[in-house]
Order: sequence, then structure tokens, then C-alpha cells
Amino acid sequence: MSGIRVGKFSKLQHQGSLPTWKRDFLSLLSQLTDIKKSRRRCIPEYEPRLSRYFGTSPGLWLRLKLAFELMRTARETDTLINREEQSHAA
Repeated sequence: MSGIRVGKFSKLQHQGSLPTWKRDFLSLLSQLTDIKKSRRRCIPEYEPRLSRYFGTSPGLWLRLKLAFELMRTARETDTLINREEQSHAA
């Protein structure tokens, strides 16, 4: 993949020479990388692109995001509840 620096998918030297689908895909890949590294939030506007590129049903990505957030919140809340129980027991 000439013109692409590893780890910097959005930095294309010859962006005009790429087919539109490849430019769109690299842009989406850059956004996914930012989401994964918590530099960008997964928002509803990404849903149609993600569904189109990965051939998934509409709403899947937002449901995955919600499930992840609920799991993380449950874990954090469980930790806080355990701390409270330990402080009351002492």
C-alpha cells in the first residue's frame, strides 16, 4: 500500500489517485482506530457506514456500543458497591 504510513491511515500522499471506495474505506478505518483508542466516540452517524462496509444489520454497532457501556458501568458499580460493603463491615 504505497502512500500510506503504517498506523496513520488518514495520511495519504496521493489521495487523489486512490479509487473512491478505497479512500472511503481508509477514512472509515481511521475513524475506527480513533474509536478504539478512545480518541473519538462511536456516534449514530457512523452506523450506516459501518453497516455498509461490514455488511451488518442496521443498529448492530450501536447495540454493541450500548452493551459495552452497560458492561463497563456494571463492573465499575460492582467495584463501588463492594468497597461500600467492606467499609460498612469494618
